[in-house]
Amino acid sequence: FFYFSTAYVCGKQDKIVKEEWLDKPKGFRNPYEESKWFAEKLLQQYIKDFDMPIITFRPAVIGTESKSKFNEIKKQTIYLHGRIIKKETENQKEDKKIRLVGKPDTFINLITIEDIVSIILKVRSLQDKSPIYNLANPFNCSAMSFLQGLQEIIGFKSGYEFVVGLDNKKLSEAEKSIYEKTKPYFAYNIDSNLRWDISNTNKLRKELKLVSKDDNWIKNHAKDFFLTIENEEQ
Repeated sequence: FFYFSTAYVCGKQDKIVKEEWLDKPKGFRNPYEESKWFAEKLLQQYIKDFDMPIITFRPAVIGTESKSKFNEIKKQTIYLHGRIIKKETENQKEDKKIRLVGKPDTFINLITIEDIVSIILKVRSLQDKSPIYNLANPFNCSAMSFLQGLQEIIGFKSGYEFVVGLDNKKLSEAEKSIYEKTKPYFAYNIDSNLRWDISNTNKLRKELKLVSKDDNWIKNHAKDFFLTIENEEQ
């Protein structure tokens, strides 16, 4: 039985997230994370009571390398976030720096659906399967690199800045609109401590020769995404 959890089932914590069952954290960012944690607790009980062969996958932020699939993901996670920022940036009357809620080292841990499928198919073929796989990229890519890709596509020279504790009473119109529309992302933008152990997954990545994503990749990925979506919407 393959169960899809999330890399963020760990909730709020400073420890490296192991590929094992997790104690309940000090808190969760939202009910989605909490529901995944309770689901994993239920799986543990089923394994204990019925000896069920259950494999748990915990994917991080899911993206795609296929431009033909960009339209399918444009309303999800970082892509929706980026589109909101893009729209409000373009609506500015002048090219002026935009401040966003988050730490300067805000990151994106992205794994493509193509890599996920390759890993799952590999796991299916194994005789000796691990019970848990953290499907995370080996590196936390800079969120600013993603935004730099957006900047280049729309010719925004002033750029973006992540700031903790923005006062929404002292924001420009563009900043205020982004602030109101992106509140669900705040808890992630101000948490730069998360790291995942991917020992089980890394063995498979090496066998499959999967390439890790870095800041340069995420920047070019953003450029490809926004350019493709813009062309499709025209």
